[in-house]
Amino acid sequence: MPGKDVVKIPVEKPFLKVELEPKGDPDKYFTDEKPSFTFLAENITDKKVYAELILRLQLNKRTQEFVFHEEIESGETLTEEITTELLTFQDSGYIGLVSCSDFEEKEDKIEIRKNDAVKPASHPLYTFTVWDREFYKSDYVRPRRAQYISALLSLCIVAVGVMQLLFTA
Repeated sequence: MPGKDVVKIPVEKPFLKVELEPKGDPDKYFTDEKPSFTFLAENITDKKVYAELILRLQLNKRTQEFVFHEEIESGETLTEEITTELLTFQDSGYIGLVSCSDFEEKEDKIEIRKNDAVKPASHPLYTFTVWDREFYKSDYVRPRRAQYISALLSLCIVAVGVMQLLFTA
């Protein structure tokens, strides 16, 4: 199911459970839309977590980042609503969590931050397809309708044949 993948950061010590849930129709987006998502980060430790979290939307060669600097209490969940820019290209894209390579455990809290010396990896949370609305209609909707109509006509032909057999016997 889209958006239900879980990324634990950093990999060697899981501190947060991160999810991304799409709003609206998560199956497809069109080039004239600005999709919205709910970003959830749950603290699964017994300490406070101060986290620098970066979500990266990658579509074609365009990148958009959402940065959160938050302190999350033990057992609490950070909930943020994000809305992307207008999707201008027909393509497939993803939203991923940029890995945070530095963490420091202190007595009362854990700090997670990005290390600029290390090239960060992005862990995909959600992938999607962007369609041009007219192309989608001509390439997907209309052929599907034609298939339904041809199946219905085939059933009608079979029904007429069966009726002819019944009435001529």
